[in-house]
Amino acid sequence: MAAIQLDQNEFSNLYGPALSSFAQTIGDMVMKQVSAEISGVTVKPLAEAIKGEGMTSLAVQFESGLPGALCVRFSTEEACKLANTLMGTDPDEEIGEKLSEMQASALGEVINQAVGGMSTTLGSQLGTTISHSPVINIDAAATESKDYFGEDDIAEVAVVNIDFSVQDVVSGQIVHLLPDKTVKALTPAATQSSSPAVSTSNQPAQPGGQPTVQSVSFGQLSEKGIGDNSNIDMLLDVNLTVTVELGRTRLTIKEILGLSQGSVVELDKLAGEPVDLMVNDKLFARGEVVVIDENFGVRVTEIVSQVARVDALR
Repeated sequence: MAAIQLDQNEFSNLYGPALSSFAQTIGDMVMKQVSAEISGVTVKPLAEAIKGEGMTSLAVQFESGLPGALCVRFSTEEACKLANTLMGTDPDEEIGEKLSEMQASALGEVINQAVGGMSTTLGSQLGTTISHSPVINIDAAATESKDYFGEDDIAEVAVVNIDFSVQDVVSGQIVHLLPDKTVKALTPAATQSSSPAVSTSNQPAQPGGQPTVQSVSFGQLSEKGIGDNSNIDMLLDVNLTVTVELGRTRLTIKEILGLSQGSVVELDKLAGEPVDLMVNDKLFARGEVVVIDENFGVRVTEIVSQVARVDALR
């Protein structure tokens, strides 16, 4: 297999904005400022790239718009802290040699959403729509390329070293690993992406000449960080369906057909138990039924924790 040919500047020009989307998505989910910046890009044999103890690896395979796959690697300690933050628990709680089942589920959901944000940005730059498989957690003992990228015979990978921080939680490095076919699909288009230095004019090139290149000046950047509430403000007028669930039960077809006016169906809740408040069919809170004038209402007594919400995603 031919060695990966990588122009670091071209690659970084394209991958940098996508990485910003990766950080933005994580910041929105954990409601903290998150930064992710490329500190270096190298090409290494796969065996060397996946060396090192105390690492947690997750991967997705691109299904359309981009070939290949992406593997994201954290130190296990930082992976635990990020997962704990998403679940609303103390970041330093339950730091072990490997993630618990709940932590793995939470981290998988974070990375799934973050890679989705990356894919949207990359797709916009490449002029296509990129989709990917659900995130898989890679066994720490895995050594074969198929375990990481779903393919055999991947000898070399591009190693993207990233300075990564989550406000008051994590400050260190994560790594993105990309196989040859993914790098090849990205780097030819990198020179077409926007960069802080120059922008290519939309005017056609003159016959026998070169395209016009113009300098660009940008406005002053806002001091608001990633994960700022301004992103949430954009969603405040979105309508959601709120329902109250009194209880549930299971009936056979025979029992359902036997129902008639006056039949009583016994539910799985006891009298006086809190009812469930559902937002878009997801459990959000619990409360007690009250009567307001002639209408029923619900007095909220409990907001469901982030842990329970993450568990509901599984």
